[in-house]
Amino acid sequence: MTVTITGTGDTPVTVTPGLGDVLGLATRIAAWLSTVEGAGSLSVSAYPGGSAIPSPGVSGGGTVTELILSGAFVSNATVPGGYNVVVAGLAAPDTLTGSDVAIVAGTVPSSLTVTGNSTIAATGGRTTIAASGNFLISAGSDSAAGGNAI
Repeated sequence: MTVTITGTGDTPVTVTPGLGDVLGLATRIAAWLSTVEGAGSLSVSAYPGGSAIPSPGVSGGGTVTELILSGAFVSNATVPGGYNVVVAGLAAPDTLTGSDVAIVAGTVPSSLTVTGNSTIAATGGRTTIAASGNFLISAGSDSAAGGNAI
């Protein structure tokens, strides 16, 4: 089963989950984004990689900001404050750090670090997760890939 999350324009992002309850968490995030989009309060930005991730440009006033990371974005990146949700549908391993953000990561192993009030739904195997503050983590189970480290 897959989870489809609101993307840029008319192009949704589909996350193919691993095993475990990560599917349920990713589904809840997708449903929330769909509701916010229906109310006209969703701002979506796409980022294919390269330089530093830009700030969302929109904040406050009830607007929810979503950042879509795609392509072969191989680097250490910090998600700027102001993004509510990051969908990491990457083609290569990546290291992401963010605060007060929900991160939905695809099947490519990554290193994810969050602080504050944050959520991680990591569907790939061999993902390394570090968190501090108030957080909710759900990681897929892929024993063939070596599992996850939290």
